[in-house]
Amino acid sequence: MYASGRSEPAAASHGVQGPFSIRTPMVGGRVLEGRMMWLLVPVAVLLSAIAALWLTGERGHLALPSTRAAWRAARSGGGRGNGGGRRGGVLTAVHGYVYGRWTEQYIRLFRRLAPRMDPEARRAWADRYHGKVLPTELACAIIRLDHDIKRTDLEHVIPYPMARDILLKGPPAVTLLECPCRLGKPEHCEPTRVCMLVGGGDFTLDHHPTKAHRATQQEALALLQAEHERGHVHTAYFKDACDSKFYAICN
Repeated sequence: MYASGRSEPAAASHGVQGPFSIRTPMVGGRVLEGRMMWLLVPVAVLLSAIAALWLTGERGHLALPSTRAAWRAARSGGGRGNGGGRRGGVLTAVHGYVYGRWTEQYIRLFRRLAPRMDPEARRAWADRYHGKVLPTELACAIIRLDHDIKRTDLEHVIPYPMARDILLKGPPAVTLLECPCRLGKPEHCEPTRVCMLVGGGDFTLDHHPTKAHRATQQEALALLQAEHERGHVHTAYFKDACDSKFYAICN
């Protein structure tokens, strides 16, 4: 029995273990722990969604070879288009990945957003993503290149402050892809495998193996001529997320 008249068991029942102890807030601790658990749930859901999206994008792999190459190029500042980052920019590398992996969905979204853009936003977009019409002879000349080309002073020809360089090694590798612009419309032109990636394509071949294939020079030239005879126009495309340079001939 203590001098205060309280028995030791009575003191313990009030959460006091001794004369210098403090009461332990067990109920408040449980509430705080419960709140923290609820805060962790959305974080876990978000991380799981990102992981699932990544594995879908990489076709069940942790990282396909072309993805690793693109990220290395982005970090070193030497992105090489078709999924690579622009001069080391991480955000641009992510942009390039989304564009290269889900091109059809990307273009569909752009078509919905473009009519709602104000003139300033449209100009900013055009600075980063645009095409220049090519005569058939020039399009074929690009495919026939037998020497390297490096031109980074094309603003007088392609009037945009970015996405205007031409960096090609001759003869350039050519990859044919199912055209996301055509497939984005319910009624579209035929054939559809006419999107021509020039000077690259490894990312596309890795991530779209059923929609793309490497073409020979003769196959690419025959396709350009056939599209010309169908009345279709060739356009050289440039994009900031593709290393700010020419990367494709749209037909």
